[in-house]
Amino acid sequence: MQEQNKNREKMHYRKLAIMTALSFISMYILMYSMVNSIDTVYNNANQAYMAGVMTAPMVIIGILVMSSMYTDKRLNLIIMIVSVIALLLFFFFIRQQTAIGDTQFLRSMIPHQQSLCVSKPPFKIPRSKLCVPRSSRVSRKRLIRWRLYCRD
Repeated sequence: MQEQNKNREKMHYRKLAIMTALSFISMYILMYSMVNSIDTVYNNANQAYMAGVMTAPMVIIGILVMSSMYTDKRLNLIIMIVSVIALLLFFFFIRQQTAIGDTQFLRSMIPHQQSLCVSKPPFKIPRSKLCVPRSSRVSRKRLIRWRLYCRD
C-alpha cells in the first residue's frame, strides 16, 4: 500500500513537470498572439524569457494551491526555490537583454508593433479631450502613426 502511495506521489510530480513544460511552450506561443501575419514571426530569446517569467510563478502557485497532491515538503521547497531563481533570472535577462543583439531586439518588437494593426483601429478622440491641447495632439499623433504603420 505504501509503495502504491509513493508511486502516485511520483506521478504527481511528473505531471507537474509536464504541466510546467507545456505551460512554458504555450506561453511562448501566446507571445505571438498579436502578430499580423505569420511571416513576421521570429523566434527570439525575449519571448523565451517572457514565457519563463510567466511560467515560474505558475509552478509556485501550483505547489501551494495543490499541496495535498505534493506532500514531499523537501522536494516542494527545492522546486519553489528553483522556480524563484528561474523567475529572477528570466526577469534579469529581460531587463539586461542578455544574449540579445540589435537585430534580434528589433525583431522581438515586431509583434508588439503589429498589435496596433490587429487591434481595433483607429481609436476615437473623446470630445472632452479635444479641449486639452496636449491630449488631442498626442491622440492625433497616435492615429497618424497607426495609419502609417498599418497601411497595406
